Amino acid sequence: MFGRGSIKPGKVTVSTPPSAPGDDLGGEDLTVGLDVIAAMLRLVSTHTLPIEGLEPAQIADQCEAWARHVLLLAPPPGTSTPTKRRNWNGLRRFFTEIREGEATTVNRSIAGLRDTIWDFIQRLNNVIVGDNEVDGRVRGQLDTLKKAAESNSPDELRRAALGVVTAVTVLLEERKRAQATHLQELAGRVKQLTAELDEARRQGAQDPLTKLFNRGAFDDYVKRVVALDGLFGKAACLLMVDVDNFKRVNDDYGHPTGDEVLRKLGDALVRCFPRNGDFVARYGGEEFAIVLRDTRMGDARMLAGRLLTSIRKMQIKRGETSFGFTVSAGLAELRQGESGTSWIERADRALYEAKRAGRDRTVEAQN
Repeated sequence: MFGRGSIKPGKVTVSTPPSAPGDDLGGEDLTVGLDVIAAMLRLVSTHTLPIEGLEPAQIADQCEAWARHVLLLAPPPGTSTPTKRRNWNGLRRFFTEIREGEATTVNRSIAGLRDTIWDFIQRLNNVIVGDNEVDGRVRGQLDTLKKAAESNSPDELRRAALGVVTAVTVLLEERKRAQATHLQELAGRVKQLTAELDEARRQGAQDPLTKLFNRGAFDDYVKRVVALDGLFGKAACLLMVDVDNFKRVNDDYGHPTGDEVLRKLGDALVRCFPRNGDFVARYGGEEFAIVLRDTRMGDARMLAGRLLTSIRKMQIKRGETSFGFTVSAGLAELRQGESGTSWIERADRALYEAKRAGRDRTVEAQN
């Protein structure tokens, strides 16, 4: 890890850093800048993910070598020749390759998690379908499992899931001893699913600007809703929201003001949809998505109207002036047997119909 050798944990200060051609800062500014770069490298070495061809310990060693190069003009990684010039291009390439490698690792983990979720739901259906006598006894246990799957706590999910699997195993062994091996495999898959859920949560599913869930987290959540609510016959609605004339905001006031509009809209969405079953995400650009569990179209329509009214009252201050903005929304209720892709497409079409109809309104998707 970073901190071995002469680089100690904590703030590293070089009182008289070596000067080098190409360093256009001087004195205290150069010292502070070099310290900051070394601290950033140390942070990368502490929190890195394994990437293809490199283990975390190897990445930490390279981060240390680059920090020594920046601070002391030691040879950069892969060379032993003394240098009088800092290799900024090499450091940029190293940092870019590390971040791209970590992104690949995260994407693979998320893809594996999706496969595990589908495999788990399929096995669950195989257990309860086709045995009406057992089905009634198992349904109560599966409802407990569903609630645990909706929990935001990985530890609660782990305890509840393993407890429910044990209970289901006992019930089914009373009726079908031949299914014992199959249920043991199911328990193993639940453990694997729990571990992958923990890892995916740690790797992050947050939009950096609005602090809402990001597009990847939304796609995964929609898959779970379609699978679980389809299994239990629960109602669910999807609301797609888009800022009206957002390009004009950026053109007239600048992109920082546009970012403020998006942050304020994100805060308003969280306030309007506070239930545990409400999932609010930034879908992309100025478009947001809200999944409403256990909600029929009539209630969703009322909630969408409340949101639009709230947005109309908001003001963005710029100096001595202020301006307001509006949003358009598309609403779709999940149909029996519908895929997540179809559900999203219907809500999105309704959103753009609201735009065409004059904006600042909600349009409901046709079944």
